[in-house]
Amino acid sequence: NYDRVKGDMFSLGVLLFVMVLGLPPFRSARDSDGYFSRLRDRPANFWKIFRDFRLSEEFKELFQGLTQRNQDQRFGISEVKQSPWFRGEILGNDELHIEMEPRDKMLRAPNWLEKARGKVLYKLKSLISMHTEQLSTQSSKSWPKFCVNVAMIK
Repeated sequence: NYDRVKGDMFSLGVLLFVMVLGLPPFRSARDSDGYFSRLRDRPANFWKIFRDFRLSEEFKELFQGLTQRNQDQRFGISEVKQSPWFRGEILGNDELHIEMEPRDKMLRAPNWLEKARGKVLYKLKSLISMHTEQLSTQSSKSWPKFCVNVAMIK
């Protein structure tokens, strides 16, 4: 009994998160995604990851309501319109700049991106070294497994 409107509300929650923080909340809305499962099972731990963004409790409540796993519990448009975050004050340009500056600095920090790249490169090098010997001694049947492992790095 998939409800398209409730599915769209989930997508709205993800888009709202990206618009406010500048990055996605999780890679995939599946149990295997650590961020998604943390949001669902341990929301306080999920929000600790984003503590430097100084998000309001109203925003967190709205996002969690929009991304409820159970579509019957997920916020609809009326709950969004009634949410304190949606009904809150609209910031002027100066206030918005002050509010967004710490987030902008964090996302633009060179070490933030370098750390992420470093993790990916380390994982890729590990996979390559692990499979190099296998690939040279076995038939081409190993290539599909190697390619799947490399693709999972993304």
